[in-house]
Amino acid sequence: MNSQRIAKTSFARLALTWVFFLALILHLPGFAQSTVSGTVSLADSAVPAGISVYFNATSPSAASDTAVTDSAGFYSISLQNGQYEILFEKDGYLSETVEVLLLSQNTTIDSTTLQVKTVELISGTIPSGTWTADKEYLINGDAELSFGDTLVVEPGTQITLASAVDWNVFGMIYLQGTEEEYIQIDIASTGFAGQITFAYTSTIDPADVVYTHFTGIGESHVFINQDPVDFRNCIFDKIELIYEFGNQIEETESIVEITSNQFINSRMNLGTGDKDEEIKYTIDGNTFFHDGSQSNSFTAISTLRLDTLIVSGNTIQGYNLAIYSNNVETLEINKNQFIKNQEGMHLDFGDFFTPEASIIQNTFYQNTAGIHLNAVNADVNSNLFLENNYDLKINTYGTITVNYNLFEDTTQIFLEENEFSIPPSLSNTGLILTTQNGWPADIYFNIFIDPEVGADSTNESQFLRPLSSNSPAVNSGDPDLLDADGTAADIGALNYLNQAPSSPDLLSPVGDTLSRLDSVLFTWGSDAADPDSFGTLNALIYTLHIDNGEETTDWEAGMDTSFWLVDANIYQQNLTHLWWVTASDGIDDSTPADTATFFVDNVAPEAFSLTAPSGNSNVEVTDSVEFSWSEAVDTDEVTYVLSISGGTQQDTAVTVEDVTAIEVSWLTSGWAQNATYTYSVLATDGQDSTYSDTLSFTMDNLAPQTFALLTPSNGDTYEENDSLSITWEAAEDTDTVTYQITLTGTGVDTTYSTTETSLTVLPTWVQNQEYTLQVSATDGQITTLAAGVTLTVNNIAPEGFALVTPLSQTFNGDPGFQDFIWETAADADEVTYTWYLDLEGNDPVITLPGIRDTAIGGQFYTPGTHKWWVVATDGLEQVSSDTAVLVVINQLPSEFNLLTPANGSELSPAADQISFTWTAATDPDDAVSYTFYLLNEEDGSEQSFAGLNSTTLVFDGELENNTSYTWWLVATDGFDEVSSDTATFLAVNQPPNAFALISPANGEEVTANSAITFAWGASTDPDGSVTYSVHVRNQADNTQRSSESLTDTTW
Repeated sequence: MNSQRIAKTSFARLALTWVFFLALILHLPGFAQSTVSGTVSLADSAVPAGISVYFNATSPSAASDTAVTDSAGFYSISLQNGQYEILFEKDGYLSETVEVLLLSQNTTIDSTTLQVKTVELISGTIPSGTWTADKEYLINGDAELSFGDTLVVEPGTQITLASAVDWNVFGMIYLQGTEEEYIQIDIASTGFAGQITFAYTSTIDPADVVYTHFTGIGESHVFINQDPVDFRNCIFDKIELIYEFGNQIEETESIVEITSNQFINSRMNLGTGDKDEEIKYTIDGNTFFHDGSQSNSFTAISTLRLDTLIVSGNTIQGYNLAIYSNNVETLEINKNQFIKNQEGMHLDFGDFFTPEASIIQNTFYQNTAGIHLNAVNADVNSNLFLENNYDLKINTYGTITVNYNLFEDTTQIFLEENEFSIPPSLSNTGLILTTQNGWPADIYFNIFIDPEVGADSTNESQFLRPLSSNSPAVNSGDPDLLDADGTAADIGALNYLNQAPSSPDLLSPVGDTLSRLDSVLFTWGSDAADPDSFGTLNALIYTLHIDNGEETTDWEAGMDTSFWLVDANIYQQNLTHLWWVTASDGIDDSTPADTATFFVDNVAPEAFSLTAPSGNSNVEVTDSVEFSWSEAVDTDEVTYVLSISGGTQQDTAVTVEDVTAIEVSWLTSGWAQNATYTYSVLATDGQDSTYSDTLSFTMDNLAPQTFALLTPSNGDTYEENDSLSITWEAAEDTDTVTYQITLTGTGVDTTYSTTETSLTVLPTWVQNQEYTLQVSATDGQITTLAAGVTLTVNNIAPEGFALVTPLSQTFNGDPGFQDFIWETAADADEVTYTWYLDLEGNDPVITLPGIRDTAIGGQFYTPGTHKWWVVATDGLEQVSSDTAVLVVINQLPSEFNLLTPANGSELSPAADQISFTWTAATDPDDAVSYTFYLLNEEDGSEQSFAGLNSTTLVFDGELENNTSYTWWLVATDGFDEVSSDTATFLAVNQPPNAFALISPANGEEVTANSAITFAWGASTDPDGSVTYSVHVRNQADNTQRSSESLTDTTW
């Protein structure tokens, strides 16, 4: 993907893209244009507006451009003809792939539908697994990847951390996007309200987070705890990256690398926490940019209690403090650019030590203060200070050296916090000497002059870089330092860009014709020049380049302007070669301004030999024969002509290019069996030829070709009396072919022979058996088999049969013992029978299988309509008889009469027992039982007694006085019932018997006011017990006394 596309996706959520190629047509007219159009729809029927279509050029004639769909999903764009990579993109949708197109004229691309990307909700414990780019993951509740679990996040995946939600990573997580597809993580919280925490062994080894875009809403936290995590090529937008280590780390030293990232309105906070072991941070090649959109233009890099901090190659712009360092024992701050910050760096003292700071080759531009030092030992060396309000601010000094720096002469160098703030060693900064480059300097070789660097920030390649090799900043740094190009150190972060030398004129050979075996002297002029006389070499050195049409080889010539070359392998014969020379000043090479040519003459291919078939060998007859030979060496492409003679084919020639083996097929008539052939090969490079020797070989006999059986097919079935028709393909052979047809199986083992390709026979089949059919073809020497088949002769079901007895009929009463007889079901196989008897009301049907006879006896008596039948089977098929219906009619019990008590009789309810009697009900077939019923006519209650087997019932229950009762019986034989008539009787109460008074006797005188005993004779009652009441009346006043109920005969 081109850099323009990468720049776009660096600051936006990356989505999957549709990719296809418009292939470049050869020899297209230069920069002709065509129109590309098409439509894109969305699977959820949303309005397809705003879908981006990126056309990224991948060939020189193409030019990148972008189209956007309208509300109908339509796009159209005019493009230069060429090769493109086309990307379709819309947030929230998946990518698709379309077919390859060729863009040589106006083209319409088939419509394609973008599928909706699924959103998966995440909370709680996250299991091991893979998060894929075809989904969006919304962490909507506190979540944790547990220790021991592993989560792989694929490139292009979108993750959102909802507001006030924490994501703690204790397990192993793979966050490694690609340059084309970043992993996108959005954090919707600020500070500690909701953050991502990497703890313990949370990332892979090496612990890298790569090509991941973190987006916050203002100081959203990415928190590193316990183990180091490195970040490379990531983007942090409104993010605070915090490192705070615990004491669980076992290593004696921890190294953190934060490299090549972009920090946009973001910062990092580096610390040690409780960790006792040494921690080393390397902050390299990052870009920090604060655009002022945040209310607090905070510190870009803040540190506390570090062992070692290395900050190199970074650009930091727009911050309050670019670097704030407190209690960092060792600092190396090199090759950084500090632009428009309040303070470029603020280095503070430590609690238990004085920090050591190396501040070398940095550029400080338009900062309020370049460097702020407070009780720090610092080496300020080879730095460029430009347009700052003041360059150095010193509170309390430690050991400070300020050497080989360049201070713009219009700027205040020192801001003195107090009278003791400037070290005595720096008090004498007058211009008292001249550097080796001629610039006025103080005794510490600090230069005070305009640095002559680019000040136009729109020109990125020249901004804050020396504009010429004569800039005071070039090669004026510490002589003990060297830049990457090998020259003396430049002052500041950016080195001077060297101007490459010019190329020399080419002298010879120019247009000459040479042999590839010649020794050739290449010569060129000494007119190449170095425009800025800048580089690591005192004189230019030259390199000879030769392009032979396949590759370019380079030859180092040193400072000489000629070079002898003897190497036949680099030349392509019969071809014009291109050559040129570049000059180098030790840093850059010249761009070739001139090329020359020479022509290498042709040489015939080298001798070669035939390898197969070998001479006088026998070769198996097949459709094709492989011929091979050794390579005829030639720097040109070699074409081979294979010549064959003999057999039915005469003087055949086959031409092939750049191969040394070929299979020759003669499908029409084939290779002749037992025939002798000769062959040879001619090698030619298009101009000259070389011949091989000639060899001969003899073909062996060839078996008849493979053929197929056409009919019957495997698994076909036949009846016992069917004929068998067999057809097959012809087995091709130059000899006469005879076919043998073999049929084997029960009762058959026969082989037929014919030269035809069909045969009809009438085998002696046996039903329900399998047979094997095989056809073979032979030319008298070799036999070829066709695939055999298996045939099956169908089974014949048993013949139909009928029931003999009993047939359908009606039985009045018990039918008695019956013989069930049926006819024989004829079959060549053994037949067995299953007898079925379906009794009405009886479930299931009575079944007797496996009967080999045609009769079975049995006795049954069940009134109702019944059926019986028989099924015959030979083990495979079955046949059923007809069905006989047997109706059994039950005979009712006879009528019977009630005897005692008779209808209208009276009974005493006090009787101990009452006998009920009746006449017997008779039944010729079944035993009879009775149910007795007694109904109280007053209250309607009823008593019953079932299962009575005699004609008498002795009733010992209680009857109510003066109550009418009705009784009757029902007789049953178990199938039907007969009821008697009814009889009614009255239960009548009987009074007690008469009795006499005993004392006092009638007329007897008794003493007043003395006790009187009344006595009487006992009374009896036929129904039960008797009670008494005594009454005494005073005849004088007509008063009366009475006793209560008495059971005795005295009172």
